[in-house]
Amino acid sequence: MKVLRLRFRSRLRRSFGVAGPAGSKANGEIQGKLNLNEIEKTFFLGSLSLTRSEQLGRPYTRDCGSEAPRITKPAEEKKENINMKKLILIQSGSCWTFKAFIALGLTMACFALLPRVQAADGGLPNFNTAEGDNALSSLTTGAANTAVGWFSLLSTTDTNFNTATGAGSLLFNTANDNTAFGAAALLFNTTGGDNAAVGAAALENNVDGSDNNAIGSFALNANVSGTFNNAHGRNCLLNSTGDQNNAMGDDAMENNTTG
Repeated sequence: MKVLRLRFRSRLRRSFGVAGPAGSKANGEIQGKLNLNEIEKTFFLGSLSLTRSEQLGRPYTRDCGSEAPRITKPAEEKKENINMKKLILIQSGSCWTFKAFIALGLTMACFALLPRVQAADGGLPNFNTAEGDNALSSLTTGAANTAVGWFSLLSTTDTNFNTATGAGSLLFNTANDNTAFGAAALLFNTTGGDNAAVGAAALENNVDGSDNNAIGSFALNANVSGTFNNAHGRNCLLNSTGDQNNAMGDDAMENNTTG
């Protein structure tokens, strides 16, 4: 058996063009892709049918045709070979299933050990709510603030009645009574209060402007210190930095600047 196994491995290595004695590469790997041990385990037992039949005293007969001689096995021997192949397939499938479970367990364990940013979860003291990585994570004594999304209301400490929903919304805010819905809405706002921004990047660049209402993506996007502006529509008052402007509709007054 041992001699046959060594011969089988030697033929296998020659077939894939691997020089050197058997086992010269770690874990029987061939060319970095093929696992010699797995191939041997799967196919070597099937090749034992030749010697097994001889041991049982049932020699093979040769049926020489026009092309090349072929080995014809007795019917009983064929049945044994079929059963052996089924056994090999069942054992191989069970082995791979077991390996898959082991790999899955190790992967889950690795993810569990990875360092990660802890997100605030659910209700906080003083009627505050936070959900998302670093959302409302600087809060001290502020009350009735709601932050949902990555770094939303990150800088808020002791201010009140702010609502931020969306990644980066009201990220630098230190004022009261601001509402932002949308990614980057009121992103750079610091001391401006009583602003409402609904839409991606609405009032994004507002710093200290107050009492502004922007509804629509990029509405009042360039406003910094302007006050009492109302923009309803996509890109509405897009470039405006003035005060007391009212515009409604997509792109309405998008070219207005300081008026």
